[in-house]
Amino acid sequence: MIAFFDASALIYLLEGKPPFAERVRAEVAELEKTHPGMGVSLAAVIRVRHGLRTPDALQAASCLQLGAGHVLLTGDAMFERVHGLNVRVLT
Repeated sequence: MIAFFDASALIYLLEGKPPFAERVRAEVAELEKTHPGMGVSLAAVIRVRHGLRTPDALQAASCLQLGAGHVLLTGDAMFERVHGLNVRVLT
């Protein structure tokens, strides 16, 4: 099972704003009961682990989903914290 999140649902989950975050977590928990092994959004993990803002965490997660065949051009060295992310800092 692959769960896709639209921007609003993912932002609710990442930013943890009640009551919306609780609803998203409840839905994910229900899906995980039916589909064991389904993971939570990689963007959420990246945001918490590396302290990136929500839009940046979404970009990093998107790049990582592509495997090794990606490069992220950025002016923000914070992206270098994300293991596996191929970053070229332009500053």
